[in-house]
Amino acid sequence: MRTWICALVVACQLGCRDDQPRAHIDDFGPGPDVICRADNVSASCEPCNPLLQTGCNTAERCTWFHADGSTPPIGIVGCAPIGPVMVGDACTFGEPGATGFDDCMLGAVCVDGTCRAICDHQGGTPTCPTELQCARERGLFGAVGSTSPPIAGVCTPVCDPFADNDPLGSGSKPGLQCTATEGCYGLPHTSGVPTTWQCETPLEPHVHGGAPGEVDIASCAPGYEPFLAGATGSLAFTCLAICTPGNAYLGNPGANQPNGIAPHACNTTDARGTFGPIATDATNGEHCMYSWRFEVDVLGQLHRSPTSDTVGFCVDHTTFRYDSNADEVIDSSDGTMPACSSLPLVNSTGGLTAADFGCVDSTTANAMSKLRKLPLIRAR
Repeated sequence: MRTWICALVVACQLGCRDDQPRAHIDDFGPGPDVICRADNVSASCEPCNPLLQTGCNTAERCTWFHADGSTPPIGIVGCAPIGPVMVGDACTFGEPGATGFDDCMLGAVCVDGTCRAICDHQGGTPTCPTELQCARERGLFGAVGSTSPPIAGVCTPVCDPFADNDPLGSGSKPGLQCTATEGCYGLPHTSGVPTTWQCETPLEPHVHGGAPGEVDIASCAPGYEPFLAGATGSLAFTCLAICTPGNAYLGNPGANQPNGIAPHACNTTDARGTFGPIATDATNGEHCMYSWRFEVDVLGQLHRSPTSDTVGFCVDHTTFRYDSNADEVIDSSDGTMPACSSLPLVNSTGGLTAADFGCVDSTTANAMSKLRKLPLIRAR
């Protein structure tokens, strides 16, 4: 499962967690011959393909087995009888082990008690209907420690990171896509696939500035995302509030919106947690950084998503340093992040611009300066 493991990290750009879903493909002991280890293929036993639905006998389907009773269960890809339950209807899994498959139809798998269509989350076939997105699910079709993304995803509704979250913990929210106990969490782009947002049950209650103990997309409370930030001699995760960004740059006095736009700005009125000083035209502090800034790869290519210019993350510029002396090392000799209101749109000498710190929308940034990877940033 990917997370926004990321932002303010030595790697310079938002990281992804395709490599650590909380399940793995493994051999769970005696069982039907059709279940094979994906990492130990023999001539007589080849793992099936859940996307193409190949490798199984007639009246069988390629699906996900629960190998044990852990949460989420250790899993394995294998062949099972085609079930009678249609996509969208209630489903169940059998006992873990040789009967640890669900009762869904061909091309579907059981997720949170509902059959969902299997899809290719990397943009291939099968695809999802236009009103749905192909998302990776925690502990499904993936291998712990693998450098490859999960084998397949499932078609899920697209949630709204503002309407479907309750950052103030009020007990209510205007959106209807996620349940009352779920939040809308973002999965950063990877392999050319844009950022997506999906409903997940929060694993930990941390708000802005909190330190989650588990590395997962839902390691923070609804309305907050887990980021990997540098500290002296170490890296640690921190939760950052989701915000509505506004442009801020040098030469735009009176129109700058560095702290974000209400009712989703970076302050204790709009969210919970520990915030720095409110950034203004005259002062540095807590900024709402455009999320597109974390969708730029090392080659300067922007992997645009529907939320690139509408969703941001709260970052206190007085708390983080960047590689101000360009020596590829972050230490006490480097300066803290400058205020957006002090950065120009264009720098004729090749120095930093407002775009480098996600201070302006992607259209303005792309028109005024060349996109480049995020400068090295580390906690003070």
